[in-house]
Formats: sequence, C-alpha cells, structure tokens
Amino acid sequence: MATLQVKNLDPKVHAALVARARREGRTLSDLVTAMLKRELSRPALGEWIGSIRRGPHLDHDLDTAAVLDADRGPWPDAAGR
Repeated sequence: MATLQVKNLDPKVHAALVARARREGRTLSDLVTAMLKRELSRPALGEWIGSIRRGPHLDHDLDTAAVLDADRGPWPDAAGR
C-alpha cells in the first residue's frame, strides 16, 4: 500500500475530517481513502463537459408544440365544449 502525506492542510479541514470519521465510526485513513475513491470514480469537470459536447445533440428542428398538441389531443374551443 502507498502512503499519502498532505502538507499545509488547513487545521479546520483536518478537524472536520476527524469529526466525520468519528461520527461514521471509521478511521481518518479509511474516510479519506473512501472520499478519494468516490471522487476519482467521477469524471473530471472538463471530461464531463467534453462528453456532453461529443454526445448526441438535440433535434433543433423538432416542432415541440406539434408534438405536445398530438399528445394532448384537440384543444377545447372558447365555449368550453
């Protein structure tokens, strides 16, 4: 197993991590390891934005009103019939 040392950590951040670890009944090392794993399981912001830009695009030629009208059926006339 590797060891990670964090230098110049704000004492308030350290205290918050220790408090959370205590609340969750785990060691500080286990808590931080889980937090790092969770963070690394998600794409970085730039990767996420890139995937959206590369992904399927919306059909801008779609007539949304026509789709809704077809789904809802005919509108009642002004007399409420």
